[in-house]
Amino acid sequence: MGTYTTALNTYISANRLGDAVAASQSSVASTLVTSTTTSSSTPVSTVALAASTSLCPSSNFTSFADSAGDDWQILCGFDTSPGSFGSVSAASLPACIQACKTTTNCNAVTYIGTSCYFKKAFASLITKSSASSAFLINSQNYPIPVSGSGAASSGCGKALPAGVQLGGKSTTFQLTSNGQVRSFNVHVPTSYKNNQAAPLVVAYHGRSNNQLSVESDSQLSSESWNPFAIAVYPLGANLEWQGDPDTVGGSPYYDDLAFTDDLLDYISTRYCVDTSRTLAAGFSNGGGFVGTLACDSTLSKRFSAFSVNSGAEYTNTTGTCNPPSVLTNTLVQSVCSPDRADVPMLEFHGDADGTIPYPGGPRRGYCLPSVSHWVTDWALRDGLSATNVTTSLASGKVTKYEFGASKGVQGLVTHYKVAGWGHSWASINAGAPIDATPIIMDFFYRHSG
Repeated sequence: MGTYTTALNTYISANRLGDAVAASQSSVASTLVTSTTTSSSTPVSTVALAASTSLCPSSNFTSFADSAGDDWQILCGFDTSPGSFGSVSAASLPACIQACKTTTNCNAVTYIGTSCYFKKAFASLITKSSASSAFLINSQNYPIPVSGSGAASSGCGKALPAGVQLGGKSTTFQLTSNGQVRSFNVHVPTSYKNNQAAPLVVAYHGRSNNQLSVESDSQLSSESWNPFAIAVYPLGANLEWQGDPDTVGGSPYYDDLAFTDDLLDYISTRYCVDTSRTLAAGFSNGGGFVGTLACDSTLSKRFSAFSVNSGAEYTNTTGTCNPPSVLTNTLVQSVCSPDRADVPMLEFHGDADGTIPYPGGPRRGYCLPSVSHWVTDWALRDGLSATNVTTSLASGKVTKYEFGASKGVQGLVTHYKVAGWGHSWASINAGAPIDATPIIMDFFYRHSG
């Protein structure tokens, strides 16, 4: 396992880099404005920076190191969303970047003529021939994809599928699994190169939601938080996943485990993927399905790590329901049987969740375990003790429980209990005291590769 280390406090703050991304997109499916370079109400000023060699068009889709050694993704012929919050005059794109460096909350720029527009984040590309843009990448210092990786998939070296634009909106594709046509969306970051194996994130939506909702809520396509990984968003048949009570005995039968296996094959043969860095994430019923994936003997090994937000972890127990001690098997597997003893599991849950209650209990004919019991069972399944390291965060609004310290793997199983939070993906922009997504990405890199 990798040993990536991070400072958690970055993601427990009222001022997040990704907030501007979330605020700018009420839905991933919504149409972006054609121009986002609206000037601020203050007059345009001139910064005293020397001219530098132009980066466009020669450096398009490559990175540029500024004077402090920070890396910026260069985008020639593109404006970006969200809109700007201020502007100055600059002699070149590198000078524009340097001006951004000295401006509070500036993490991206668009340069048109001699006008340098400051932006809080990068969300998506907008084609504009007169514009050049750049955004700060990988401030988290995640491992950069490289060529020649032993875990590189067979898709390395292949051209991008038709319709995919680096950094653009996610693209819908279909495949046939068990004779049934299934859909999914794919987002490929601007940093992607077909000879450098990229991580892969697969995110599952909640019941009655769709792939666009989990992309919008999670912001896993935001390159501020996810600079390198390809993000895939499958669509559940009937807008639900195996493990939900409605799928028991359903006709036609949709085998989502087989679909996921086929989906991983599809992506890895068409894109350059690092098969040692593959994350399954999900919300609500999608989170419950992530638990089902982790219990599967095959898929527990194909994914490196697992992350659940407000997971609906239905057990196969009917009748008398004792949430603190019920066997945490699933509606799909009579016995949870991962084919590894070191499954990294991360779980977020609000103690005010009125849909999947934190204490558990009977629901829709089956028994929900208490969240603390479900998490502890994963620690025991991994051969860890029930003892955990408990940390209070966000002025007491978040409690983090990390299992595995006695085995030298503290945090292999981690749970965040969010006080007063309901049934939603945890994000500061939505009112939570914590941003789940960057914590998920840190956990992913720490426990993969």
